[in-house]
Amino acid sequence: MPIIALGAINDENTNKLIGISETVLSQAIAGTMASLFAGQPLGVVMTTGPTAVFIEVLYSWSNSLKIDFLPFYAWTGIWSALMLLVIVAFDLIAYVKYVGQFTEE
Repeated sequence: MPIIALGAINDENTNKLIGISETVLSQAIAGTMASLFAGQPLGVVMTTGPTAVFIEVLYSWSNSLKIDFLPFYAWTGIWSALMLLVIVAFDLIAYVKYVGQFTEE
């Protein structure tokens, strides 16, 4: 049920660019991929409140920058995925201890 409510919030926040059906479909795909490749078939993969706020902020940024929202949203995801792959490939998380203790609190 939260997926329908958050899909409706996304529908309202993005001027119907991301609605309930897109949210349900993306959750189904993400859940299937996570259960197949993450080794945790019972993990919860779903849209949350912070995700809805993130989408709203990206939509407002795309409007203020006068660029299309959906390509902006897609490129944000692609760049995030690439950064995470680099972090994993080079085990950069080992250097967090040199940044400070705020990551442990």
